[in-house]
Formats: sequence, structure tokens, C-alpha cells
Amino acid sequence: MVVLLVILIVGLVVLGVLESIALFELGSPISDKDLSDYLDKIESKNLIDGVSKRWNDKFVLNVNGYANPSIYQTQYSVLFPYHVVEVGVIPIWSKSYSRVKKLFKCNIENSTYKTDKRKKLGLE
Repeated sequence: MVVLLVILIVGLVVLGVLESIALFELGSPISDKDLSDYLDKIESKNLIDGVSKRWNDKFVLNVNGYANPSIYQTQYSVLFPYHVVEVGVIPIWSKSYSRVKKLFKCNIENSTYKTDKRKKLGLE
């Protein structure tokens, strides 16, 4: 029982350290209103230019325009799975998190990237 408790505590400490590093490196969480307004803007003006894959097999939602930063998937963060370049992270408790997740899913499905093993084998 004590071993499980120690493993749990160590796991929580490691999670806390990883999430703190993500916050320090990528920026603080974006307010939900600002993120919602930004998503409305890029969706209504058709500024989304699909997805591309990074060196670490994570995807980037490419957004056209100089003043419109792209949205990236983070590498190790559990609580902040996405971040907007030079703006901040998108937390999982944000109301707009599901919209960002849906945008990634739709754009990945419509791209040339094959994420399913059946598709990679050419069976679908």
C-alpha cells in the first residue's frame, strides 16, 4: 500500500513539473472569450489552411495571415494539449477546447496524413 502511495505521489510531482515547464515555455492559458473570438475569426474568414506535421509527429493547424498565429499540439502536456504561437496555451477545461479539438480532427481527416493503421496499409 505504501509503495502505491509513493508511486502516486511521484507521478503527481512529475506531472506538476511537466505542466509547469509547459506553462513557462509556452505561455499562460488564454482566456476563453479571447480564444472563442479568435476561432470565430479564423473560421468565418476561411483562414485555416489545413494541417502539417512537425518533427515530433504532432500536428499544426496552419492559419493564413501575418497577424493570425497557428495552433500547435503540445509534446508532453496533459492539461494543455494545444497552444497558440506566442500567445499561450489552451487548457482542457476551456469551453473552446472542444472546438479546437474538432478543428484538428476534421483537418487531419481531410489531409494526406494517414493516422489509422488500416489506412496506412491501404485497406480503406
